[in-house]
Order: sequence, then C-alpha cells, then structure tokens
Amino acid sequence: MTGISNVLIIDDQFEETVKLRESFDRHGISYLYINPTELTDDYHLSFIPDIVCCDIKLFNGNDNDNYTKICDILTQLLPENAFYVFVAWTSNKNLFDALKAKMKQDQYLKSSRQPVESFCWTKSRCTYEILEKKFKGIKPSTQLLFYWKSIIRQSATGTANQLVELSKKNRTDLKRILTSLAINEVGKHIDTSKHLAITGQLHSLLLDTSNKAIMSDKIYNMLCSKSIDKKRQNVNNKISSTLNTALFVDPSCDNLEHIPAGDFRELNVRAYKKVLQYTGQEEGQLKEQKKKLFEQYFCNSGKSQKAAIEEAMRNSKLCLLDITAGCDCAQNKEGFHKAVITYLVPKLPTLKLRDKKTRPAIPDSVNVKNISLNNGEYLMIIDAKYLMGLKQNELSMISTRLFRIREHMLNSIRQNVYAYNSRIGTSTF
Repeated sequence: MTGISNVLIIDDQFEETVKLRESFDRHGISYLYINPTELTDDYHLSFIPDIVCCDIKLFNGNDNDNYTKICDILTQLLPENAFYVFVAWTSNKNLFDALKAKMKQDQYLKSSRQPVESFCWTKSRCTYEILEKKFKGIKPSTQLLFYWKSIIRQSATGTANQLVELSKKNRTDLKRILTSLAINEVGKHIDTSKHLAITGQLHSLLLDTSNKAIMSDKIYNMLCSKSIDKKRQNVNNKISSTLNTALFVDPSCDNLEHIPAGDFRELNVRAYKKVLQYTGQEEGQLKEQKKKLFEQYFCNSGKSQKAAIEEAMRNSKLCLLDITAGCDCAQNKEGFHKAVITYLVPKLPTLKLRDKKTRPAIPDSVNVKNISLNNGEYLMIIDAKYLMGLKQNELSMISTRLFRIREHMLNSIRQNVYAYNSRIGTSTF
C-alpha cells in the first residue's frame, strides 16, 4: 500500500490481533496497538494514523454503547480534519452500517473527524494483503492524497539525510551548517528573525528532495484519469476562492519576525491623499479609473447592477501590496519598499460577474485573484499601473497590515507588475 506508513489497532483482545500485526511486520508497516480498557483520559497519540483498525464489539455491552465508545475513542485520539481510512472488524454487515450511521451523527465526528473511506472485514481474514486489495478499490482521489503524503514524508527524510551527508563531507557539526544556512536566508541579523532563520531555508531543500521522490507517470495517469480530469471544469467559485486562500494567503501577519515582502496593507483615510501625490493623479481621476475597471469586470446592465457596482466601490478597500524582493528585506537594507495599489472588493450576492465571452478585455496592468476571508468572498484586484516606492516606516504609519501573500503567489504577482512597468513609455511612482 504505497503511501500507508502508520496504522492504529484498537481491540480489547490482544491475541486476536496477532495475525494482522505479523503481516504488518513482514511488510515494514508501523503500527500501534491500544487496548481501550486501558485508555486514560489524558492519553494522546504522537502521530496521525493512515488507517484505524477497530473491533466493533469492544466491550460486552449492547451494540449502541459500543458505537458510542468507538466515537469517543476516535474523538480523543484523532485531531480535527485527520485524514484516515477506517477499517471495522465484523462479520455482520448490519453492525457496520449501524456504526457508520452513528459516526456520521456523532457531534464531534460528523464535522471534522470523519474517515475519508471506511469498510469492514472479518477479523480472522484481516491482513496487510487484504487491506492492500481494499486500498486499490478506494477513490482514486483518496489514493492520490495518500501518495502525496508519502512524497512529503520522503522529502522530509531526504532533507535530513542531505544535511547529515553535508555535515560528514565537510567534517563539521550540524549546528554550524544550520547557522550558515540561516545567515544565507536572513543575513547576519538573525537575532531579529530567529524563527525565519531556522525554517526559511527549508523551502529549497524540501523542493529538491520532493522532485526526487515524485511518483511515476504511470501511477499519476492511473489516479488522475479517473478523478481530476473528469470534473475539473465543475469547480465552483466558492471552492476556488477557498483554495486560493489556503494556497496563497498567510493569515499569520502578527508575527513581527517575518520578512515584510508580501504584506497586504489597508490604507487609512489620511493616507489616501498622500498616495495620490505619489501616483500623480487627482482624486476624481483615480475614482473614474476605478469605476471603469469595475464596469469592465462586473455586469453593469440595468439599474440593479449599476447600483451593485456603486455599492461595491463604496465597500471596497484601497490597499497596498508590498512586492519587495525577499532578499532586500532579509539583509535589512535601507531603501524603498516597492508597493502596488490593490483593491479588496467584497463579492456581494447582488454583484454579478460579466460572462467571460462578453467581458471586455481587462487591461494588461490588472491582475485579479479570488480569495475567501472571514467567511466572505473577495476579489483582490492588483493594478500594476500604480507601483511606488515607500520606506518601511512610511508603510507602517499610513497602513494597517491585514494579511500576507504567500511566496508562491507573490512571485507571480511580482512578475506581472514588473513586466508591465518595464515597457517603453511606462512610468512608475
């Protein structure tokens, strides 16, 4: 079972798990056996299992009491949003259906600890080989995520091995190597960025080892042909917005140790006129350009839609996105931070997007991203036309940090902004 490395076995009869444990041993699968009668309230797992094997009849009580106890045990042992497959031991299919129904109704399991897949098997026949056959029958998308977890584990191990090998080759201790990596990441000002100094350099090391651990094309095509390609056109806007947030927005903006590149800041009212001075625009001109942009992107036919656009303009926030290169910030250089004007627009129910076929071409200077924040959907409209230089203390005085853009998305935005402003005849501020 590629991607499966940790198994949790829950049973009150230790001797009845011998066959399963021996089959795991033969195939090098790590497992932990827990007797539920010996489980204390303060016991917590030090790992998240890929598979949970559990006897349905844990105690001598009635079936419903056993189902409740199983739900309580899973709630105690598993963190929220745990990704695992549940295997029940029973020869009675009706018991399994009743257990699944109970798990779906349980107040703690139903929302955040549901297994991604669940099936049952007779205890005497449950071995690694049987589980492997069952695993091949689960959803391809679930298999793909298990493979992904496997690659992550291999990457982490490969990174540690790479550092150890580097230590041996250079005949130096690991602490000195980590210190050298930290200096390369944040400069010699490690004392002000201790957390970043230790973790920042992991990105390139993990990326290198991940590329070595990638799955074969044969496995990838087998998994994706049945899952990803089939409905990739049917992902709704809300899911896309939520995924964009998870992938691109870092909410941990309270950490003062991080590099400020990627800071997304809301301008305060007093700062508005100061920004206009930088852009060389009058207030009326900037508002007119903003309105034209909104009418290009949103449907403006009919009074209700025009009113919705006006409301969106009033509710939108004028913001600055810091796109300064991370290396400039890391070395604590005294210079200007490069910031670009951005609008954060709430997607109101009355506000309809233009159809892509009829929508006028968006200006090359504009980059639009969908994100979900505080249970609401927003459009992040980045206008590369307004790129300006501000000192760090000016940025702090005139704006409030809302969140941070992750490096992956920031690189894409930065390339678009610089590509537009490098054109002949283009002026920046």
